[in-house]
Amino acid sequence: MNAGASRQAPHDAPPDAARVWLRVGLVALAAAHGALWWRAAAWWPLIPERFPTHFDLAGKPDGWSNRSLLSWFALPLIALALGSFVGGIGIWIGALARNTPGIVNVPQKDLFLKLSPEGRASVVMPTRLLLLAVLVLMQVLFLAILEGTGRVATGEQATLSIAPVVVFMPLVGVAVVFGWLATANAITRAARAEGLSR
Repeated sequence: MNAGASRQAPHDAPPDAARVWLRVGLVALAAAHGALWWRAAAWWPLIPERFPTHFDLAGKPDGWSNRSLLSWFALPLIALALGSFVGGIGIWIGALARNTPGIVNVPQKDLFLKLSPEGRASVVMPTRLLLLAVLVLMQVLFLAILEGTGRVATGEQATLSIAPVVVFMPLVGVAVVFGWLATANAITRAARAEGLSR
């Protein structure tokens, strides 16, 4: 076997590390979303006939709903819908990058547009990982909100903690910055592999 045969071609499957992170992220997403449904089902028998569904900035209930399956399980359903939508974007972005690159928002767009269709499709893995990270964080946030709502509804605590939101927002910001930088780096590497320059 010659030395060049073991090297990965520029536009083959994503690097092993990216595939590992993708798998880890998908497992974390499934676990977080499963936990959301599990905890919603666990709280269901304890939820009173009227329970809080909205809270002010201090975490005090300011909106209420009557107990029904739809009203209590609305948060897991919203998480499922948002997860499906954002996950769909993550799946679809490769085709968008390949076929309609002008609508894909990436750093170094001028260089991105010069890449071959295969090159453009190969550099979206950081974006997929970013979307996956945001989805996992969102599921964990929804789980924290559901847990807090259950505790307030049953009288275990008087207010919903805003700590999960305070943690969630900076983590999403960090994920976006890292995703943007990783995408820029992937574009530079793909352009170099294709012999392109700015």
